[in-house]
Amino acid sequence: KFILKMSSYKLTYFNGRGRGETTRLIFALAAVQFEDIRINLPDDWPGTAKAGK
Repeated sequence: KFILKMSSYKLTYFNGRGRGETTRLIFALAAVQFEDIRINLPDDWPGTAKAGK
């Protein structure tokens, strides 16, 4: 008996049209669910960088 577990994806990137946007579009076109965590500059960056996320 096999148990198949679906992978979960989490994309953490800056809130804007950069390299992360291409990945967001690919997930959307493939209908893949993912957690979209957007970092807003400059407010979120210091805490995110220190936490290593």
